[in-house]
Amino acid sequence: MNKFVTLLFLCLAYHSIVAQGTPAFIEVASALTQPVVIANSGDHTDRLFIVERAGVIQLLKPGSLQIEQTPFLDIRAAVDDNRGEQGLLGLVFDPQYASNGYFYVNYIVNGSPDDKTRISRFKVDSSDSNIADPTSELIILEYDQYAWNHNGGDLHFGPDGYLYIASGDGGGSNDPQGNGQNTSTLLGAILRIDVHNTSIGMNYSIPAGNPFNNEIWLYGLRNPWRFSFDTATGDLYIADVGQNAREEVNVVPAGVGGLNLGWDCREGFINSSGCTGSFHDPIFDYGHNNSNGGYSVTGGYVYQGNTFPNFQGWYFFADFATNRLWRTKGTTAAGLQVDTEILSGVSNISSFGQSESGELYAVSYSGRLYRIIDLDECPLLTLNIPSVTNTAYTAQNFISSSAIVPSNTNLSYGAAEILLNSNFNVPATSSFETLVGICGSR
Repeated sequence: MNKFVTLLFLCLAYHSIVAQGTPAFIEVASALTQPVVIANSGDHTDRLFIVERAGVIQLLKPGSLQIEQTPFLDIRAAVDDNRGEQGLLGLVFDPQYASNGYFYVNYIVNGSPDDKTRISRFKVDSSDSNIADPTSELIILEYDQYAWNHNGGDLHFGPDGYLYIASGDGGGSNDPQGNGQNTSTLLGAILRIDVHNTSIGMNYSIPAGNPFNNEIWLYGLRNPWRFSFDTATGDLYIADVGQNAREEVNVVPAGVGGLNLGWDCREGFINSSGCTGSFHDPIFDYGHNNSNGGYSVTGGYVYQGNTFPNFQGWYFFADFATNRLWRTKGTTAAGLQVDTEILSGVSNISSFGQSESGELYAVSYSGRLYRIIDLDECPLLTLNIPSVTNTAYTAQNFISSSAIVPSNTNLSYGAAEILLNSNFNVPATSSFETLVGICGSR
């Protein structure tokens, strides 16, 4: 049975991108259910792990175009996903996962009287590296939420080895409890904890450098749905979902804590009356509209892979509602480079992710996983590519008989490591993604 990879183009909204690449999304897997996170395990296996909001972590092996039949982890019984912003919301693998098998999740606890966020550690199964042990849960940290929304949920290890946690303001409209400006609550903040050293009565400790002598690293956030670290510089990128007017992207220099990012005194660059203080400015914001903005920002990553040099140093993010993709280059508003495109055939981007080699992926809430490529480096074609099964020359025959007609005996097809010619041979059961690496391997 054939598997399909569809190349989906981006229609440029304002101008053609020259010398900065032309982004496009290739569908590499489907049949997911409300995916919200993409992660890699950092253990040189090149696997991708996709979190489904209900409480399942799915697995995609390298070269495969199909999600594994057996999930990596299923904790649906423990997860409350009854309302749209609840569920299993975060996943990150321990920096020493290859040796200790630990990974961490962020979810809303099922059965609690009020919404409660739980950060837990799980361990991979001792006999099968493609499944986790569901009985291995160790609860690291819990804190109550004010309402069902604004839960944040993202998890990342920083360059310093500490675990960073995105916590929303607790929900409700206009931050009714004032959590965003309160450094005594764990809500409305980026938290930083040490999960490799414990304190008395806790399964973690508070790093000595935390600015408020508690778990808070940064504060003044409404709903930081997705954040990430630039793997080259260590700078922290935070996309904060706005309320009535603006969506914003903040960049915090590597190692800098204690900053006030403004909420609920500010939304984007807009100040509220009656608020005073020193606020850290976002680098970029956009308005709530359909023409050139959106309504719910999905933060992404700075591309630091090697396959697409035109993308180097650009931060990719999108709007969930209007299907607009942005790229920015720079860490302050002054002199920031900005490009924006409308996604064609791709909708409701709920999260971005990176492979081990730094290649970018994205998931649509409708259930599809995409690889982000540069059309300037790849064939400008829309076609269905079958997997190779039981026929050694299927790939060569398919290309020769399709719209891709070699003009001579050799045809370089996107990936430098693949050269198609009359003697081209492929092993049985190899997928086409494996052969051409979809314009470069993971």
